[in-house]
Amino acid sequence: MAALTKRNASLSEAEIEQLIAQKDAENTQNVIKKSIKLFHMYCKEKGIDGADELSFTELDDVLGHFYAELRKQNGELYAKKSLESTRYGLQRHFDTTRNVDIIKDKEFKHSNLVYKSMLVKLKDSGKAKVQHKTPIHKDDMAKIMQSSALDQSTPRGLQNKVFMDYMLYFANRGRENLREMTKDDLKIRTDPSGLRYVELVVDKLRKTDRGEGSEGPGQSGLMYETPNNPNMCPVTSFEKYVSGLNHECDAFWQRPKVVVKSHVWYDNVPVGKNTLYNKTKEISKEAGITRSPPYTNHCLRATSIQTLDSAGFEARDIMTVSGHKSESSIRSYSRTSEEKKKNMSAAISKLMPQSATSSAISAEPSQSNVVSNNVVAVPLENLVTPSFEPSTRTITLPPVIEEPVDILPSFDIDMDEEALLLTASQEEMVLNDITNSSIEGRDISVALGLAQSATTVRNTNTFNFYNCNVQLHQ
Repeated sequence: MAALTKRNASLSEAEIEQLIAQKDAENTQNVIKKSIKLFHMYCKEKGIDGADELSFTELDDVLGHFYAELRKQNGELYAKKSLESTRYGLQRHFDTTRNVDIIKDKEFKHSNLVYKSMLVKLKDSGKAKVQHKTPIHKDDMAKIMQSSALDQSTPRGLQNKVFMDYMLYFANRGRENLREMTKDDLKIRTDPSGLRYVELVVDKLRKTDRGEGSEGPGQSGLMYETPNNPNMCPVTSFEKYVSGLNHECDAFWQRPKVVVKSHVWYDNVPVGKNTLYNKTKEISKEAGITRSPPYTNHCLRATSIQTLDSAGFEARDIMTVSGHKSESSIRSYSRTSEEKKKNMSAAISKLMPQSATSSAISAEPSQSNVVSNNVVAVPLENLVTPSFEPSTRTITLPPVIEEPVDILPSFDIDMDEEALLLTASQEEMVLNDITNSSIEGRDISVALGLAQSATTVRNTNTFNFYNCNVQLHQ
């Protein structure tokens, strides 16, 4: 009897546990570890022993205090996003270790109420703002593309160029799957029109897709060649890079050789994880861009998505490149460019009146000085600046002049800079006062309370009344 062939593997309990742990993204695993660490440190500081063995009632009380009292090392409150991540990490931890949901189960009603109250407090304290990665400014992008950091005649510069192209065209998350990429992940294809393009042929696990359900075909960008710009063509750069890879190493990102002695430009060693994660930062630094905080790999993703959004592509189409599962996630990358904000500011500025040009102002009220209901607006400058030639107005008086009656109020020339309004009835009162007055020339100006320096006397029958020369005729 033929022996049975074993085709199924046998896994130990430890291997099963490791398999389960790997279902979560690396970032999720880090969040869980950090949350547990913060919680245990808090319990140790407060003298709480056996935190993972507390009854649900006790755990609910401790969590309530934890949410309200958690602080950074410098004593400051954590940001709203950090508190949310910490609670999520603890939820995953206690779900695994205690089979309880500290967010949904009714036993944790008190701690969840405290948590929600803290979110309100953090928002009031300005801790709720989410700092999204900034897209690379177009001027900085031009600097990078033209810098020696992307010199394609060197192994390192060529790799940097291909790295920038890959991150931009495929909108890759900051560090996601970079270290795991192999030489077989990307292939050159030709479309029906004869144009070549690079396609991502291996569907890697993403942050938003951990194997549950299918995203469908075509859920990645295509990197087409640019015949009109051969020096910066992404397909040409990719082809040159692949031809220089070390055939003994499966990694796509290989360490560049310092000295090149053959057609092989790269060592049989993968690029380190930290080197890949900090690649955009180092490229920017080499290009002479001094910025705080510096550009990161994720800034390239933000640049890609914003560029596509500004070009008018629909969110549902951008999602096929970026891997987002909802259009609302795309909106966080849809920022108004500085150029548009500049144009918006210019549009608002058009509401402002044009600045008045400096010129001599006529003492005689112009058409613009005339207000309805026979009210004349006289600018203040006309009262205190006698640097222009005043106009002359002639008034014929009756032959009999009686004793003066001083009924005119004095005027404060230091008042607010507003137009002084002289109504028709006030004009009539002034004329009547002049008619009934026997004071001539300079004495009239003194009676009206005008400063000596502001008074111009032409003759004994002439006086200056608010920059109007008045001649008296018997």
